[in-house]
Amino acid sequence: DMGKATRNQYNLVMNGLADKGRWENTEEVFERMRNNPDIVPNGRTFSARINAFAKGGQVDKAKTTLAEMALYSIEPTVFHYCTVISACAKSSRWREAEAIFKRMKEAGVTPNTITYNAIISAYTK
Repeated sequence: DMGKATRNQYNLVMNGLADKGRWENTEEVFERMRNNPDIVPNGRTFSARINAFAKGGQVDKAKTTLAEMALYSIEPTVFHYCTVISACAKSSRWREAEAIFKRMKEAGVTPNTITYNAIISAYTK
């Protein structure tokens, strides 16, 4: 039971589950967090969720979660975008990776080496 947990504690649990690719469990923890009126998700919350979906091969869920960040007025970082681009690349979905890369640049987020490696990977799958 995580009834009195802090946002940081929720995020730590979600990160641990995400590292194992246990996206269903990560989402269960996120739902508990969302049901707690005292806790608002932050960028790290979404990093854990996107990472869990990416590691679990759930590309569409990773993409949806990236878009969902706007509902919480959270601007995705290069890390959020890179994780989704990499998930697309691993699933040979280069057109989607390219679209996310374009959206990232349009949002004013500067690509880094990891971003470029991910997009190159998408093109070579």
